[in-house]
Amino acid sequence: MKRTKQQRQNSDTDDKQKKLKTDPNRSSRKSYTHFEDISNEIIYEIFVFLDVYHMYTAFFNLNIRFQSILTESNLPIKINLSLMSRSTFEHQYKHIIMLNIHRICSLRLSNLFTIDMIFSPIRIVSKMTRLQTLHINNIQFKYVEKLLKYLASLPCLSSLIIIVVDCVENKNKLYRQIFRLPVLKYCKVTMTKLVESELLSIAINKYSSIEHLVINNGCHLHELISLLSYVPQLRRLSLRNLYGTFIEQTELNSIVFNYLTHISINKTNMIFDELELLIRNHFPQIQSLYFSRNFDDEFLNANRWERLISSYMSQLRIFDFHCTISTFNQQNFQHLLNRFNSLFWIERQWFFAHHIHSTSSDNCNYVTIFSTNPYRFK
Repeated sequence: MKRTKQQRQNSDTDDKQKKLKTDPNRSSRKSYTHFEDISNEIIYEIFVFLDVYHMYTAFFNLNIRFQSILTESNLPIKINLSLMSRSTFEHQYKHIIMLNIHRICSLRLSNLFTIDMIFSPIRIVSKMTRLQTLHINNIQFKYVEKLLKYLASLPCLSSLIIIVVDCVENKNKLYRQIFRLPVLKYCKVTMTKLVESELLSIAINKYSSIEHLVINNGCHLHELISLLSYVPQLRRLSLRNLYGTFIEQTELNSIVFNYLTHISINKTNMIFDELELLIRNHFPQIQSLYFSRNFDDEFLNANRWERLISSYMSQLRIFDFHCTISTFNQQNFQHLLNRFNSLFWIERQWFFAHHIHSTSSDNCNYVTIFSTNPYRFK
């Protein structure tokens, strides 16, 4: 009898343990957590990745706690007004932006009406004391001059992107104002319409902290060195529409940019002699070079590239090359292309391919040679 009772107890215990193991609701109840139960510290980490408009839309009406987090905390906020209707912007401007202007760390604008309202009056910019990143698209030149004056007072602005939509009367004045921004590290400038201005003077005791500079408007070679003299800490440089006719000046030959390691030159009309002079005299530490040039057969001279790289770009690891020519002889072109298969290129694992195409407008054949593996050399 005792044995039977003991067996029954053991059986009951086993059944309970099996039930605990197989009960799906038990484990789910233990692991289930409400979003509202997350600590403020974790919520702050999540909000870092969200635009303020999405933060308010998703969480403001959730409960009093989230309202307090959004309105009373010192959490930095990001504002993106690029794709927004006028009515939505006006609501956000009144109920979010103006109440939190001191918390804005990132601001992106593109519509003219948003730019006009945000910077009216323009001195309101000086209240954005935590602003780190500013991206303004389609801004008029009349705003740029005034804006840069107030941006110079901001202690945290490290990234600036400006795209000027109308004619810039004095680009050098704009550059000087940008170079006065005290902690700027990244700057991208696009000016679609320019009026020719006097050559920018060489920098003397007034230098910028910029380390990454992107210039998407036209720039002449003889202007470039003067411009770069203001950014001696420059690490990365990207140029679009770089024009040739290098004017040698003895005082420029002594300016060497030892920190500059990454260069991108897209759409240029300079000749190979000018490129060689630029690299030899000013850019001895290049590690990465992107270069695009059309309609100059000399840039398909593999032997000349070998000499330039071996003599003046010994640190080069990345070579990204694009060149298009027209009215070519197939046999001669194949001979030029084969020279890019020498031991020099194979050792660095820089390989190239070509693409032949034609256009109906001018009934002409074109061939483009381009890098297929520019990143392999160590």
